[in-house]
Formats: sequence, C-alpha cells, structure tokens
Amino acid sequence: MTTFGGDALWAMLIFWLAALVRPSASGRTLAIAALGISIAVECSQLVHTPWLDAVRATRLGALVLGQGFLWSDLVAYAVGVLAATLIDALWWSRRH
Repeated sequence: MTTFGGDALWAMLIFWLAALVRPSASGRTLAIAALGISIAVECSQLVHTPWLDAVRATRLGALVLGQGFLWSDLVAYAVGVLAATLIDALWWSRRH
C-alpha cells in the first residue's frame, strides 16, 4: 500500500502543479494533463540511456522520474488524479 499511496500522491502533486501553472483550467483539463504527464513519466522508465539512468540514480531524479516501469503504477496514478479532481471539485463548490 505504501508504494501505491506514494504513486497516488505523486499524481496528485502533478495535478496541483498543473493547477498552479494554469489556475483557470477546468478540473477535467487538469486531470487529463496530470494523467498524461504521469503516464508519460512512467513510460519513460522503459527508456534506458546512460544520461537518463544517471539522472535517475540521484535522489531527486528517482523521485521525479521513478526507477522502473510497473503497470500497477498507472492504476495508482489514475486513483491519485481522481482523488485530486474530487478534492478540487469539492473545494470550489464550497468556495462559490
């Protein structure tokens, strides 16, 4: 659960970062962007070049880019983005 929880939180972070970059974007747009970025980063873990592996060998590189591709991470990302979308919708419905 810890691994999947971390992956879900990572995807939520991507959602909130997208919201910071595009504050006027709809929740749907933010969700699509966050899920797309999350999937792209996960798929990038299938690519192994010396410079990319060197970046991933650092703590920050491992946190941002991950270490190895797992199908289950895609599910965790979807759960995280869904949770962030629901939190965002609840937040804005109460504020307006």
